[in-house]
This record gives sequence, C-alpha cells and structure tokens, in this order.
Amino acid sequence: MIGNHCKSQRFIAAASLPHRTWAIALGAMAFASAIAVWSQEPSAVEARLQALYERYPQADADGDGTLTPAEARDYQQKMRGQQALPAEQDIKEQEPTSENRPNLADALKRYPQSDKDGDGILTQEEFREFLPLKRMLEEDRINQTKSDRGRAVLGIPIPPTHTNVQYGPENQQVMNLWIVPASRPTPMIICLKGGVSFASIQYPFQSKDRPLPIVLRDIARALQFLRYEAQKYNIEKTQFAAYGFSAGGNASAWLLLRDDLADPQNPDPVLRESSRLQAAAPFDVQMSMDIFEWHKHNSAFEDKHLKQYLMAWGYDPDMDPESEEILKSRQEVQSWRWISKDDGPICILSPAEADNLPHNPQSTYLFYEACLEAGMHAELYSAVYGTWEKRPDYIEWMIQRLNQN
Repeated sequence: MIGNHCKSQRFIAAASLPHRTWAIALGAMAFASAIAVWSQEPSAVEARLQALYERYPQADADGDGTLTPAEARDYQQKMRGQQALPAEQDIKEQEPTSENRPNLADALKRYPQSDKDGDGILTQEEFREFLPLKRMLEEDRINQTKSDRGRAVLGIPIPPTHTNVQYGPENQQVMNLWIVPASRPTPMIICLKGGVSFASIQYPFQSKDRPLPIVLRDIARALQFLRYEAQKYNIEKTQFAAYGFSAGGNASAWLLLRDDLADPQNPDPVLRESSRLQAAAPFDVQMSMDIFEWHKHNSAFEDKHLKQYLMAWGYDPDMDPESEEILKSRQEVQSWRWISKDDGPICILSPAEADNLPHNPQSTYLFYEACLEAGMHAELYSAVYGTWEKRPDYIEWMIQRLNQN
C-alpha cells in the first residue's frame, strides 16, 4: 500500500514545486499535466479527468458532475491568468495576502483585528494565528452570555473563565479554560498548541530529559485532570474532543487512538480517570511520531534528515534504535499501532504542498487510509493552506460528533 500510494498522482503534482509556490500555480501545473495525457488511451484520459474533477470540482462549468477536456482547458487558462507574480519580484509579494487572495480579503473585512501588525494587509500567517480567536468571536457558534456575545461582535477577545489552572507538578503543566454557563454539564473541546467549553493546554516541550512518550503522557494527564474536576467545571466526562496543529495535531490523534491510560489503582486520583477522546480534528498528523519510521511513510525522507531530527529533538544520534529501551519508547509513539475500529471519529486536515520536504503530507494520506482500513470513521480534507474550497468547520464538526455520542 505504501509504495503505490507514494507514487500516486496527488504526490507527483506537488513534489517538484518550490516550497513557497502559490497554490494557484500548483493547480495550473496539475491541469498542465492533464493535457499531456489527453493524447493517450481514452481510459487514461477519463481517469485523469476524474482525478482532476475530485480535486477541482469548480472546474466543472456546467455542474453535471463530469469534467470534459474542454472544461479542463478553460479552467487551466483561467488559473494561468491568476498565477503568481513574476519570479524576479520579491518573494514576500508572492505570499498569499488580502491583496491577492479573496478569502483573506474577506477575512480582513470581517475581522480587522486579525491584522496583527496593523499595516492594512492580512497575511496568511497572521490569519493562521488569529484562527483560534476567530472561533471564539463567532457568536452563533458559542453558547455564551449576552455580554460575551457582545464582546464577540465587537471583536474583543473573550477572556478565559479560569487561567493557569495547574494540572500537574511541572511549571508548564497549566491550562486556560473557557467554561460556558449552563444548567447541565457541557462537552469539552481541547486545543493542543502547535455551546461547548474550551481548554487551551500548555505542556512541557520534548527534551533529552523529557522524551516524547513522557510529553504525550503530560498531555493525557491534562485530559484526565479535566475529567477528575468535571463536577467543579460542569463538564460532561463522556464528551471530550481535541484538535491541534503539527505537534498538537499528532498529540490529539494519539489521544484518540491510544488505549486508555486510566489506572484504577493509582494513588494519584487524576490518573485513575480515562484518557480517551470521543473525537479529534488534527492538522498535519503523521502516520507515526517515530522518526526511525519516517522513511517508510515519506519518499523524501533521507538518512541525512534522520540525524538532524534526532539532534533537534534531544536524542543521541548514535543511539541503537533497536535496543529494548528505545524500541519500547518508539512503539509508544507509533500512532498507526494504536488504530482500531473502536476509536472515535477523526477529521484530518492536511496541506497538499511541500511533498519534497522530509515532513510532508505523504504520511498523512497513509494515516487516513489506515484509519479507513481499520473501520474508523475518518474524513480527510487536503489543500494548499488558505485555499480550502471544501472543508468543514472543524469546531462545529467536533461539536456534532460529541452530541451524537
């Protein structure tokens, strides 16, 4: 499965592009490659057109559900007319901003406070940083008091109801909580950095003295702490979901998949609670957090990258990966190992570019397929960042899944 998948068209279209190439240029290249196959056998043409239609449904001009060669050529010309600025111009001018992306222009109009530096131009990076706050400002998507809804309409950040709540002995083991006033316990959504209550969890970063499995247990403890204090914060213990970006995305997926860490006999009452999630919406999740496995899931990962990543993550680059201690640690963070049919639903969001980098979407696609093969409910939405045309509101997605639980 891995070999065939890594050779699929969705990787080929993006693998040769520079790291910062525009999304629209990526699309134009994909359509340009389609023209080359139109001289082949009809079956090859139909297969390529179907693949293009699935990725660019907006190219189907007459909306009949079938992409014709003429429609594909017309859409290619349209995309070429919107392609990136000349290469000799400064790369910053080529970055997606409210000046050249309608979606960012609309975001700036609706949320002027998202323009962090106040220069009147909203960059893609500024909008990414603003996204968590945006969720709290949408009054129709949170069950808050009238005063808080008014703050949301005015674009004023809603402060946490509880700040720096300590969930463990370490200084960094703290969280902020946004607890909604309600007559009954509410679901809980957890944001892992990379009408529901909301927790933003800070956790100690990985280091030589604190390897990845321990960091993941720190995050699991935060979830267990919230369940332990469920009555205090009016939280429904059976309705927990999480999302995150990059490291936070992988952690949220791991929590969804990992067998329950609850230890009923533990002297610490927090650790007697369940660590399981009922749903997750990770961004940039990988098949495995075990660096020694990355070459299996990523055709761009080379031996030279392994040493660099090991050093960056605080590991001894000369350690024996097959030693009993290291092997046990590796298996704990191999996300695919924990996938099973009884895991909750997962909504995976992934970039479609950067397939030539050592950390890229190839592994995400394999992870998605592994979830499906296990019988899980899994959804994948992949596009160049900032250009999603079909993507659920992942907060709403989690709320719906929790309400179904």
